[in-house]
Amino acid sequence: MRSVRKIFALAAISLLLAGCAPHYDDVLWRPVVLPYKDLIAHSLAAPSDLTSSEVAGQILNNTSAMPSQYWDGESDPEGFGLEHGGLVVWDVVDQGGSIQFDGLISSGPRDAESDPPIHDGPYFGPSAIYTCFTVIADAPMEQYEGSFGYEELPCPAELVETLDPHAMSAPIGEFKG
Repeated sequence: MRSVRKIFALAAISLLLAGCAPHYDDVLWRPVVLPYKDLIAHSLAAPSDLTSSEVAGQILNNTSAMPSQYWDGESDPEGFGLEHGGLVVWDVVDQGGSIQFDGLISSGPRDAESDPPIHDGPYFGPSAIYTCFTVIADAPMEQYEGSFGYEELPCPAELVETLDPHAMSAPIGEFKG
């Protein structure tokens, strides 16, 4: 029985050293899910009498229920403050009955000195995490029943360059809440 335990212990240590363990904790996970990813879902899933073009217009004008900022792909993204956390959207498209847009969510910084340690030990993970995705939301919005989804998307270098150099990218699928 001891040899089986030793094998499992060695396997667990190997997985940790190989990088198969979580690279960040919930101190960084929560700021992605709660204020941003969940609000995207709630704002798109809420019944509304708005057309898809009106919803797209609200996203473009930063007047939607989502706490986002619109990026035209050309302006300097430094002003978005993504290094402190946030949601930026771009390529908002009204597809005549559905909308599609791309986005980046940043957790903002994790302060290894003041945030709680992971598993009662020091934190050695990234300073921040971020994810990029495409949202496709079907309409008409008045009959909306949460028919939308997220797809993985590579992050634009211009936006990533505004983040802390020690920030880590994570797939949108990790942020189920």
